[in-house]
Amino acid sequence: MNRDNRRLRIVLIAALVFLMGTGYIFTSANAALNESIINAPKPSKSSTPTPTQESQETAALSAINKVQKSKGCNFDLLAETVASSAGTCNILVVGDSLGNNLAYGMQRQLDKTSGIDLVIKSKSSTGLSNSWFYNWPKKIGPFINASDPDLVIVMLGTNDHQNMNIDGSVAQFDSKKWNARYEAEATKLIKQSLDSGAYVIWVGLPVMQSSYFASYMAVLNERSSTAVSQNSGATFIPTWDYMADNKGKYREWAKVNGRNQKIRGTDGIHFTWVGQNVLATYVISQMQDIFNVKMKSKGKMLFD
Repeated sequence: MNRDNRRLRIVLIAALVFLMGTGYIFTSANAALNESIINAPKPSKSSTPTPTQESQETAALSAINKVQKSKGCNFDLLAETVASSAGTCNILVVGDSLGNNLAYGMQRQLDKTSGIDLVIKSKSSTGLSNSWFYNWPKKIGPFINASDPDLVIVMLGTNDHQNMNIDGSVAQFDSKKWNARYEAEATKLIKQSLDSGAYVIWVGLPVMQSSYFASYMAVLNERSSTAVSQNSGATFIPTWDYMADNKGKYREWAKVNGRNQKIRGTDGIHFTWVGQNVLATYVISQMQDIFNVKMKSKGKMLFD
């Protein structure tokens, strides 16, 4: 019996030594992996434009400015002084239902502004990932030809958190293939507008009530802003932080013009009448800074 106990003890000790050794290997492997992650090269920021790139960008902007000036519009990304008025400018707004929210707010505030003609072509339930329903890169051309815009404002994405059929196969939302195609579709919109002699403003999506939906919208903001950054004459205006509370969270109510007012709809996505005006006031203000002009508008609504 004592001999059997000694044998059992030896077996247990051997097993314990083996497990400890294995644990050491796993621990060492995890430590090495963690160290490799910590020491991995960090994504580099965009490099400073070369003189050639800067001259190409200036040439592209100068070409747009020439078209603008010929029509009497004072929008100018290169101006060193601020024009006293926007002049005579046509503005085309495209996008989805949030694009309509923005457009309605802008329409109210710019309705009596001399020289500004606002054309609204946003369409609910549309986007860039559902071209089978509404193909924006194909639709925008006729809108540009008809309105001859000096500025194209884009706001869309609330319907784009869905897979895409690319070359006969399904590309998952936020996959590498999906992201590349989405940016390509956004670029088509931007380039058609720029090639017509118009500037482009892409208005980013705001914070959403649902954390899941908000995470999808953050992906779309990243894709659209990336496309914008690659095209001279296009500017991305983020709205996420502006529409959030001081903790960066969604808010349905906010103090506007001295009163606590509802700014977002019950669906946690769209804007109320007041919210539309707040968004429009913000975008118009940004436009003045971007294009170096003063624009008179009525009914401004600002957060206190």
